[in-house]
Amino acid sequence: MNGHVACPSCWSKVHHKCHICNVPVVTRNIALEKVLESAHLPCTYANLGCREFVSYSQRQVHADTCEFGPSLCPIPGCAHKASSGQWRGHFLQDHRDRSIYYCYGHSCTVKIYEEDPYYIFLGPGKDLFLLVKEPIAKFGNVISLFYVDLPDRDNNYFSYELEEWQTDRIYKSPAVSIKEWKRGEVHVSSLLVPSQVLLSGYKVHVLINKKSNVSSSD
Repeated sequence: MNGHVACPSCWSKVHHKCHICNVPVVTRNIALEKVLESAHLPCTYANLGCREFVSYSQRQVHADTCEFGPSLCPIPGCAHKASSGQWRGHFLQDHRDRSIYYCYGHSCTVKIYEEDPYYIFLGPGKDLFLLVKEPIAKFGNVISLFYVDLPDRDNNYFSYELEEWQTDRIYKSPAVSIKEWKRGEVHVSSLLVPSQVLLSGYKVHVLINKKSNVSSSD
């Protein structure tokens, strides 16, 4: 009222009365809202590596889904939360039973067991990938590789290849975040291993590539 301005939290503290003239506030300040909407601010997690600038009204929406913000561990049943750059220590302490060390550009072979829903790939530095297995009734298993943490991903391009050694099926894809995967859903970045192969057990060759200063995918 009367041109005086305050944020909603301040209005509520003074029972929706102007903190200067004490007049009840019954209308919105549309002009000020438009000014705030036109302002683009750094992400809340800019200090962790996010380079996005978002409008004032969408800042919290972006923060809730930002890859650099804290998130729940993707391992089923684990309630641990962490932010970008913090995941490797957690996986080494609590989930190292299915850990595999890899080097970029070098293929490694994983023996897939029916009882194992995932395998952890520990790379140089804090780079961390997760190979997940999703059973699809009457079809077989879908194998997908996601990154859990790549602290320097803004300066590099990451891709991978999955090859099932019995059928020579090969899948190539750019790396995507584990936040894009949900248990029970088949992601587009997947290799299908047919049911007839599952009966005899199978191996998957995994090749992860890292290229610096690449702006487009292979």
